[in-house]
Amino acid sequence: MIEIRKLYKSYGRTVVLRDVDLSVSGNELTFLVGDNGAGKSTTLKILAGLARPTSVDRFAIDGVDARRGRLAQNRIAYLPQGASFHPAMTPERTLEFYAGLRGVSNSRIASLMETFGLDEIARKLVGELSGGMVQRLALAVLFLPDAPVLLADEPVASLDPDWRDRLQSLLREEASRGKAVLVATHFLEEWRIDADRVVLCRDGRIVPHENRSAPAGPPPDTVP
Repeated sequence: MIEIRKLYKSYGRTVVLRDVDLSVSGNELTFLVGDNGAGKSTTLKILAGLARPTSVDRFAIDGVDARRGRLAQNRIAYLPQGASFHPAMTPERTLEFYAGLRGVSNSRIASLMETFGLDEIARKLVGELSGGMVQRLALAVLFLPDAPVLLADEPVASLDPDWRDRLQSLLREEASRGKAVLVATHFLEEWRIDADRVVLCRDGRIVPHENRSAPAGPPPDTVP
């Protein structure tokens, strides 16, 4: 569902990604692990169509050439790190806004409000919410379009342990439904589920780490 070959990204003379090969299949939950500045967020932004590769040999999303713009982007749901929303809008209105952009029904909104425990704060202002509540709203926005490809950058940030577990179950469920799920994270030990695959992002390069069914855990020092 995601396929990148020989991706290169630079900003002027600063090289951010080089010779990146990355693939994520349907039915697969993949973790992209690396330190700050390693290139994880840039990789997800390129996949989501928010940044352009400097050069790339192949770039496909759900079988569609991602260089065709919106046709590929419509197959993606993306959660950036530190997502924020208009502080004077309510969670309910925020979801309605994004639902309108993606052609999502009101019944879907109601279901996600319940799933992420937003019913009781539906009419509070976003500016009055805690960081954890805002993150749960961001996750509801991620799940809105029921897209075949999910991209999430540090999705457990600000969540308490109970909601971290719930999110992990939801992401695993999405993968089991045939979706390609790619999660960028600093610390793999924050995750209590097994990854189908783990890839490391180091100095702008992506290298394989674990194969399918490998337990999530901190990357070993022996990986080159």
